[in-house]
Amino acid sequence: MAVTPGERLAAAEEFMPGDGTYEDNGDVYASVVGEPQYDSEEYSVRVNSPIKQPRLNVVNSIVYGRVMQTYDNYAIVQLYPYSTKRFRLTPPSSFAMLRVSNIRRGYVKSVRDELGVGDWVRAKISDIKAKFYVNLSLEGPKLGVIKAYCPRCRTPLVRRGRDLYCPHCKLHVRRKIAEDYGNPQLPR
Repeated sequence: MAVTPGERLAAAEEFMPGDGTYEDNGDVYASVVGEPQYDSEEYSVRVNSPIKQPRLNVVNSIVYGRVMQTYDNYAIVQLYPYSTKRFRLTPPSSFAMLRVSNIRRGYVKSVRDELGVGDWVRAKISDIKAKFYVNLSLEGPKLGVIKAYCPRCRTPLVRRGRDLYCPHCKLHVRRKIAEDYGNPQLPR
């Protein structure tokens, strides 16, 4: 039985997403056309596609994600697959870790000083350990927050110099922002 992209395969509680799949809102979906293959020993599901899809899930690939949780030493980022005319990106895992040492060159006291929950980021895969353990980096002017929301009222933040500003509640916040914040240059 062949599946198509976007077709639900399983609950994320039952199976981890593998090649040709992604996780969204607690469910695993197909990201390519092909035959689903369930591995009950590793509790993973993958889609074997007869069409070879070029994938850029290697070190130094640019990925997009949303900050789900922040701690002093690291943040958890949910990665999203996307497709362009030139390539398809399927992250090797749904979630990645961004360590405080990989946010920018120089000293960063806490991840919470640079990122907020709900921020959309453009990052680079700095390391992949084992099968699903992905580390990210925000070092560089093109990497960082591309869209952020006010922590008080959830209004989209506007760039003012090196800081972000909420036009609704007048709050100023600091983020590690990408040079194209607010109008990101997304891949085509």
